Amino acid sequence: MNANKFSEFTTVLDHPVLQSLLTRLRKKETNPREFRQLMTSLSCFMAYEMTKDFACENVEVETPLKEKTSGFVLNQDLLLVSILRAGNGMIEGFLDVLPEAKVGHIGIYRDKFIKNTVEYYFRLPDNMENKPIFLL
Repeated sequence: MNANKFSEFTTVLDHPVLQSLLTRLRKKETNPREFRQLMTSLSCFMAYEMTKDFACENVEVETPLKEKTSGFVLNQDLLLVSILRAGNGMIEGFLDVLPEAKVGHIGIYRDKFIKNTVEYYFRLPDNMENKPIFLL
């Protein structure tokens, strides 16, 4: 399949902060605790960048200082799908930025003997057709 076929669904992130975090994440000296922290930070920045063109809805909110003021909320139902287990490290960072997102999981592995992909777990929320999906 041609990679260009997916170009409308793919976001390439080349922000310097993301590149720096990714480099630190890849270093062999990075300990497990730092790796998890870097993964969460990287995921937060990724979620931020990937949603920059999403629509917002104007709403009125009550604040402690003023009865009503206008604000904005993200006007999207989102689905985060973690490819087990590696994708689980990204869920926390994405949910920090997108707390209302729904989460699903897919468990697959490549069987070297049958030379095919084996699905062992598949759980997605109901009613998510035609919603944005972030495959982690």
